[in-house]
Amino acid sequence: MDKFSVKWRNFILTTICFLLSAAYGMNAVWGIVRIHVNSEAALARMDEVFYIYNAARASHWHDIWHWWLGPWIYPGVGYYRPLTSMLYFFECRLFGDNFTEYNYVSWVMHGVNCGLLYLFAESLFSNHNRFKRVYALSAVYFFAFAGNSLFFAVCRAMTWFPAQNDVLCLMFGLLFLVLLDRALLSNSKPLLISAYAAFICSVFSKEMGYILVPIAWWLIYYRSGWRWKQMGWLFIVALCLWWLRKLFVPVQWDPQMLRWVIFRKACLAWLGPLWYLGASGTWWPIAASVLTLAIAYVGVRMRWKTSILVLVCVLVIGLCAQFVGSNGTWALLFVSGSLEQFMWVMLFLVGILLFWKYRNAEMGLFAGVSLDLVYFPILQYGGPHYYYWPAAFLGLMNAAFCVCAVRWAKEKYAAYKAKVKLNEVI
Repeated sequence: MDKFSVKWRNFILTTICFLLSAAYGMNAVWGIVRIHVNSEAALARMDEVFYIYNAARASHWHDIWHWWLGPWIYPGVGYYRPLTSMLYFFECRLFGDNFTEYNYVSWVMHGVNCGLLYLFAESLFSNHNRFKRVYALSAVYFFAFAGNSLFFAVCRAMTWFPAQNDVLCLMFGLLFLVLLDRALLSNSKPLLISAYAAFICSVFSKEMGYILVPIAWWLIYYRSGWRWKQMGWLFIVALCLWWLRKLFVPVQWDPQMLRWVIFRKACLAWLGPLWYLGASGTWWPIAASVLTLAIAYVGVRMRWKTSILVLVCVLVIGLCAQFVGSNGTWALLFVSGSLEQFMWVMLFLVGILLFWKYRNAEMGLFAGVSLDLVYFPILQYGGPHYYYWPAAFLGLMNAAFCVCAVRWAKEKYAAYKAKVKLNEVI
């Protein structure tokens, strides 16, 4: 098969997987999107639906320039979101107060986001030539399926049209990351310029787009080390956009990040079960997980028998359940909730160890840090739709965890086979 045929075949397969990803994401939320929205009840709540809809209904075509040179469509709120304002304006012209149709627009954009997440993941998993599409599809699965711990954010974004700013912002953000990654791999200036255009559109949709700057820096470092020129140009573009925002919207709403509650929310987002279990005084799952991993490491290094290693680990877990904490007991091992806490801590710690172990071979560390970064802008407030971005990056991180776990298992199995073969020769 010649080079052209290979490229054409890869293009067709990638396109099919893109469409499958979009179809899966749209199908996963179809049940809630198609539910009719009672317009009178939605407007009676006097929330963002009421204010945005009435502002869009009262707007005229000449007001579009006002959104590009001043605050967005929501009256009295100091945001600079011209693209989102235009989206609300056109929806109001097309659908009036039929908010179910607005949700269909969100539904289509969500499908596009699933497809773009697939493209980004496929590129990041390109070192797995045979299975890269499978791994990329798993990222979409973890993002879109109903069992995702952040699926509530997807549901909120699909059924409450003011949350379209998050969906639209993520769409341009993922497009930016896809184009930037392709530009880094191919050293293509047209792709790089297109990536900058997508970044600008993301920022013009919602201020969340600014977090793409450190994510892009991390991506550049992951792909080719510290390329200060590219990082610097991106920072300059972001700084210019921030200056334009200050110029067009002098009286802005800016979050107050230097607060104790922000620190606690950051710890909850970045430390996960370690923080919320420790804060509640439930220390035994943490102690049991740390000691189990330490004993497992020592046992493997010293070549203990598997039966002895398992027995010692179970004994340590039981001792932690009995003696760590004022109300400890062995019975906690047979309580589903307590056992679940232990498993979550174990998965969290194992994930960190695997990401660090394969930091030069897999994209797990990149995915984990990116997830931590997208949490940062939403620490000041936690509306359900704010977690739409983290839901996408959580899907990417979960896929990376599975890839690292499979790689580790393959390495251990290969080492076991080599040991067996050596014993047969001896």
